[in-house]
Amino acid sequence: MKPRGRPRDTAIDDQVRAATLDLLAEVGRAGTTVEAVAAASGVAKTTIYRRWSGRDDLILGALSVLFQSDDEPTLSDDPRADLGALLGRLREQWADPQFRRLMRRLSSDGSEAPQDYQRFREQLIAQRRGLLLAILGRCVDAGYIRDDVDLRWAADLLVAPVIVAAMTHRDDVTASQLDFSVDIVLRGLAPG
Repeated sequence: MKPRGRPRDTAIDDQVRAATLDLLAEVGRAGTTVEAVAAASGVAKTTIYRRWSGRDDLILGALSVLFQSDDEPTLSDDPRADLGALLGRLREQWADPQFRRLMRRLSSDGSEAPQDYQRFREQLIAQRRGLLLAILGRCVDAGYIRDDVDLRWAADLLVAPVIVAAMTHRDDVTASQLDFSVDIVLRGLAPG
């Protein structure tokens, strides 16, 4: 069955998402209203409401673009190499000034509305974190990590240098610094 009406213009979706992300970075969640997005994007509120049910749906929709990947990583037979590759992608993402600014703002907003920040984490970060935990599980199977290690804590140890550098306005973590961190964490979690 053929859909009725004009085909949906994806350029409008992109325009609205871009305006939403800009507003989020500039004024935070409280100032990112559908009205503000409509004014910033030049797209009618009615058009926005046809695509997103409200502000929270719009914000999550815009943020989801930052966390989706067109090229999902292909896992190899070497979980250590996969771990380095995934963390390298994380490092590249956090090196982007707009992404970094946006994450700082979301973190700040999260202290005022923790339930919204929790939902953001569950819906957007959970998939990437799940992949990291799966790779760490493969590191256990390959003998890089003891089987009694809390892999969630190990994941936090590995991503922390990148996020702390970005959140505290330090220089980006370099590839060699990230490799060093991975080596130190794996050495500390190694069997026997």
